[in-house]
Order: sequence, then structure tokens, then C-alpha cells
Amino acid sequence: MNLEQVIEAIKSTYDGHQSLSEIVDDLSGGNYINHWAERLCDDEFNKNNELAKELFVIFVDTCESVRELNNVAFQISREDVLNDHEWARDLYRKAIEMASDNVSELRLIADNIICDDSLNDKQWARKIYKKIEGNLCDLSEFNELIDSIGNNLNDRKWSLELINKAKDSLLSAEDRFEFAGYSSTIIELAKLIADINFGNDKESAKDLFEILKDYEGVTCLLDAAREVKEIYEDESDYVATFMNECLKKSLEYMDDGYYCDVYYFIKDDMEDEDRAQEFMEEYEDEMRNDYENYGGCGELFEDNENDIDLDDIDFDNYDDERNAIRIGLKFLYSDLEELLEEEEEFDSAKEIAQEKISEFIDTFNDKVSGNMEDNIYYMSSYSDESVELDNISGISIEKFDVEFDNLSIYIVLAKKIPRDILDRIALDMVEYDFTLEALNDDGDLVYQNYSQGEYDSGYYMASDDEDAFVNQNLDKYEFAKERLNVEGSCSSLRQLPSTPFPLGEAEREGEGIMPHEGDETMNKTMLPTFRIHFQDLAI
Repeated sequence: MNLEQVIEAIKSTYDGHQSLSEIVDDLSGGNYINHWAERLCDDEFNKNNELAKELFVIFVDTCESVRELNNVAFQISREDVLNDHEWARDLYRKAIEMASDNVSELRLIADNIICDDSLNDKQWARKIYKKIEGNLCDLSEFNELIDSIGNNLNDRKWSLELINKAKDSLLSAEDRFEFAGYSSTIIELAKLIADINFGNDKESAKDLFEILKDYEGVTCLLDAAREVKEIYEDESDYVATFMNECLKKSLEYMDDGYYCDVYYFIKDDMEDEDRAQEFMEEYEDEMRNDYENYGGCGELFEDNENDIDLDDIDFDNYDDERNAIRIGLKFLYSDLEELLEEEEEFDSAKEIAQEKISEFIDTFNDKVSGNMEDNIYYMSSYSDESVELDNISGISIEKFDVEFDNLSIYIVLAKKIPRDILDRIALDMVEYDFTLEALNDDGDLVYQNYSQGEYDSGYYMASDDEDAFVNQNLDKYEFAKERLNVEGSCSSLRQLPSTPFPLGEAEREGEGIMPHEGDETMNKTMLPTFRIHFQDLAI
């Protein structure tokens, strides 16, 4: 059957079904074919495996990537879908052939093959893992394979062999920093070596921590020192020496945004109140600047923040000027993590997610005194998919084939609410983890993370094309703004010298790459922080 014939069969079979119109609209546009194929296997559609298979056949013919083949093979193999292991094997083979020597893609295929919900074929997965072992090029690939073998095969001997091989490869690499990439990959391996359940060789792990001292990144150095303190708690002299050396180097690389981090490191991690006080006396202006721009050192400089009493705010005093903001729904994944680990619970997770999004929107709208307009958009950070929400109660994430940790909603506030008031409102939403992008008084779009009433931190992934990364985020914002009928265009980007996230007690990753002469793709701060400047972003 071709797609048109399948659509006609669905119309005939499910005449009067509440989802029929949506199904026909999607399939007629060639969209969500595998989604509806899987849905047809549900009780809701009387487990119509015959039509489901026809849709899967059509979808497979359109697959152009390893990821698509790997995912549809997993779908088809599931007991609650088609339970067709023979067809799934054929698709996995095609995915493997297409992946060639791509280590990451091969590992994901093997992870699916060995899964209980798919083929549960440990022997085949082991062969793929063995092939991967011969093509490992950097430390992150070693760590990922060690993780897969440890979790999926429970093969401690092989895991230990890989751990030692990873360490030897790192120490013998001509360029250790290029081989390791993120400093966090070295920390991850060092912890495995020191772990009593894995390498059980704390002395050998010190070799890796020594490498970390050569990274030119404040967060990298402080994180390494914190790990050393935790792992070597019974070696006080070694810990003290290591932490002091990391602190000394951190002071060499300090820049705006890092002063509060260093202060709390001295005060809380080194447990040296006197030295922390001396640091504050020397760098108080810089620390206050960090507080004002990045949210660090809140307990030291929060008097102005506490002056804002939300109960005293009269939103009618603000101008009637429409402004678009983005809210990243970080709380969804953490709230639903356990359900998402079980494939059969995915639909339940969607239903709960819908309720949680509605609750969040109601809470936020109440905080802004009902000044949030009904029409909103939400979008995935990792894809170009977007869905219009005609009204607040009409939320549905049914068709989003993405993880729950990268969904954002784009909304319009009918009032020009100052950025500091929005910040105070966000801090008052103590039950949620989320991100918020909103314009400040200078016309900059400022990005901030919040975690249960406090500032939170985060990280940017490395990229060889920083402009592409920035522009991708701008494109999504512009897309949503256009759909929401909010006028204005982006006139410029302003890059800041450090991270966009508040610094201080929260853990932060994603920096610490050692720069090399002549190598423009490796840099100390990874992707730059940016602010987005808009002109007349209002109707």
C-alpha cells in the first residue's frame, strides 16, 4: 500500500475517532509517520498492527540517517509495537552499514540491540562494541564505551581493560588536551580509576589530576580540586597542596564572572574563612559586578533584591507593550526521569508532562497578574519542530519525538515588565527548574537559569562554528516571535567574556580547553556568552 491508500484505510477504519483529523493532516503532509505507526499498535486503535506495518514500511523507505534507522528498528522490535525481531535485525544491519566506522552511531545501535525492550542480543552487541574498541579516537569515546560495556554487559574485566587503555592513550597522546577535549572527560576517567568498584587505584588516578592542573579554565581547576578533596579525603597533605595549586592558577585566569566562584571555593571547599574574607576585601568590586551581571554572591549583595516585594507590585503601572520571552522547561525531565526510563510508560509521561506544563503556565501567569497572553508556542532546542498552542488549556506534546529536557515555550507578556521584576518572579517560583530569556532595559535579551528559587548554572557544548550555534538560537526566537505577532528584528549580538550563567556555588561544566598555537577550534572559554540586542521588540 502507498501512503494515500493507508490514509484511506485509516479513514474507513477509524471514522469518528477523536484523533482522525489530526492523523490525516499529519500523514497527508508526510509527517510523524512512525509516530502514528506506533500509535496504531496501542489499545486505543485496537492494536492495528497491519496498518501500522504499512506505515512503518513507508517510513523506512524515507529514512536517510543512521539515527532514523536505529530508532525505527527499536520501535519495530518492541513487544508492544510489532514485535518483529527479524525485520528489526535487517534494519539494524542497514544502520550499521550506513554508520561505517562512526563510533558514536555504532555504540547507540549496540545499546539498542542489547536492550531488553528490543532484541536483548548481548552477543551481537558485544561484537559491535569490539569493533568500536578498535576505532576509538578520543577520551570521550573511551568513556562512552566503558559506560555501555559496564551497564549493558556488566563485564568488569573488559571495563578495566578499557579504563587502563584509555589512561595509557591519554598519557601517551602527543596532544593530551586535544585527545581529552573537555576537562570533565578526564575527571570522569580519573574517578573510574580511583573507584573501589572499578580500578581501585587512587594513586594511579593522580596522574590524570595532574593533567587537569594544566587546563586554562577557572571552573576546570576548581572542579578538579573538589574531586580530589572528595576522593582523597584521607590524604590531607596531598589535598591541601593540590587545592592551593589549583587556586593559584585560577587567580591567573580569573575574569568577569568567576570571582564569586573563587570566593566560595576558598570559603566552602578549602574551608578557610579568613582567606575568603581577604579575597573579598581585595576583589569586592569585581564580586559585586558578578552579582549584578551573573547572579553570584547573592547572600553577600542581595539587599537590593530583597527590596522587591511582589505583593507591592502594581502591574497596571507598566506600559501596555507586548514583549516575547522564552522559558525552557527544565523541570520536565527531572520530574519524569523514572517514567521515561521505562519505554512502556512513555505515554503516561506525556500525560503527566502536559499537566505539569499547564500548572507551570498557570503559576507564572498568576505571578505576572494575568498579563500573559493566551497564544503561545513551544519548540524543541534540538530540532526545528514547533507547535502552536491556541490557548493555555490546549497544551499537547503528543507529537514531539524529542527528549523532555529540551522543550521551551515562547509567550507574550501584554505589559512591559522590567527584567529585574521578572527575575524576582522567577526566583519566587520555588517549585521549578527552568530558564528564562527576556529583554532588559538596554534591549538585550538576557538568558538566565533558575533552580527552585535560586540561580542555577549550566554549560555550552563545544562547537567549531560558534556563529552557527548563536544563529540557530536566534532563528528559533525569531520564528516564535513572528508566530506570536511580536514585531522587531535582531540588530546585533553582543558577546560577553564569560559564561551566561550565574556563578558561585552551583557546579558548572563546559569550559577548560587548553588553547594551542595555530588551533582556532580550541579555546579556553569554549562558546562565548552572548546577549541579543533587539530594536523595538514590541507592537
